[in-house]
Amino acid sequence: MRTVYPHYYHDFSCIADKCPDTCCAGWLIMIDDESMERYEQYVGSFSGRLEKGIDFNQGCFKQDEKKRCSMLNQDNLCNMILNMGENQLCKTCKLYPRHVEEFEGLREWSLSLSCPVAAHIVLSCEEPVRFLEERNEDDDPLIDEFDDFDFLLFTELEDARDVIYRIVQDRSQPVELRMQCILSLGSALQTCVEENRISDMQRIVSAYKEDWTSAFDPEESWELTDPASRYDLLQETFSVFDKLELLREDWKEILNGERDMLAKGADHYAKLRRDFVKETETKDFWPVFLENYLMSFVYTYFCGAVYDDWIDSKVMLGVFSLLFTEEFIMNRYHETGKITLEDCENIAYRYVREVEHSDLNLNALEEYLHAVLFSPA
Repeated sequence: MRTVYPHYYHDFSCIADKCPDTCCAGWLIMIDDESMERYEQYVGSFSGRLEKGIDFNQGCFKQDEKKRCSMLNQDNLCNMILNMGENQLCKTCKLYPRHVEEFEGLREWSLSLSCPVAAHIVLSCEEPVRFLEERNEDDDPLIDEFDDFDFLLFTELEDARDVIYRIVQDRSQPVELRMQCILSLGSALQTCVEENRISDMQRIVSAYKEDWTSAFDPEESWELTDPASRYDLLQETFSVFDKLELLREDWKEILNGERDMLAKGADHYAKLRRDFVKETETKDFWPVFLENYLMSFVYTYFCGAVYDDWIDSKVMLGVFSLLFTEEFIMNRYHETGKITLEDCENIAYRYVREVEHSDLNLNALEEYLHAVLFSPA
């Protein structure tokens, strides 16, 4: 079994009640079968609290009216840990914010940006992210069987992702150009899949590897630098947020801010955008933040296309997320008059929490991006 993880992976350590937020609220925490059986058989002074706090039919922890986990106390500490010990946590709680993607013979670990501490580790890292690999013959796969796993497609996806890494981390070019390029590459690769031309993928990837600034087709991408074109794109795509499940009420404020801004028209947007870009040019952390954010999405999701053939949506998920996270940060800037790394990380982890902590949201967003934007007519 190959195990891969980013170089900063082991830097994470939970800060518990000192965290500016809590991962134990806003999303339903599902319990694995092994832990559920252990909780059902538990005998001790905390057994009554377990019985009241767990939905044994649904296999999850109950929530209060504020969507806080039944085990979370007012000090944002876990009563289960306090009374039973950390070793009694279910797999979800033990792992988070560590995230794993499983492929045949390969396990890829990452830190989820939905955690404030993990978001800071990932997004503030000035050194370009490196991926470390280990081999452990004793590891058992998380998935017992990989029926019809397409090794040929997966190999092509891994090669393509390596090139995407190089593009995203090419700090000699503007971030917007890098985003446009990987969108174009994703579209070209998707066409190969749609037309059953997997063998052509390597030729396309090789061209981007040799000189990506010349290889990509601007017509197969989004125009992200021109304020008018960017405004039209935002207008077209913002409606997808209305289709997503709302996990936290305070997220409405972020969405309403963007909705109000777009309602004021293209000229108003262009002025705000110019002011914002001018301000970001004075912030050394800004291009690093954007690069790390995009790298996180590419690493986590791109090779998952081996399971659904949606290469385009995997690329667009990262670009779309970065696009709107940047917009939400711009709105915060025009409210406060300043841009701080802390504010950027705050918006980022709140966005990712709304998307990643709901399978319905993640699937709906990918379906939208795949079906509406790049799929052949």
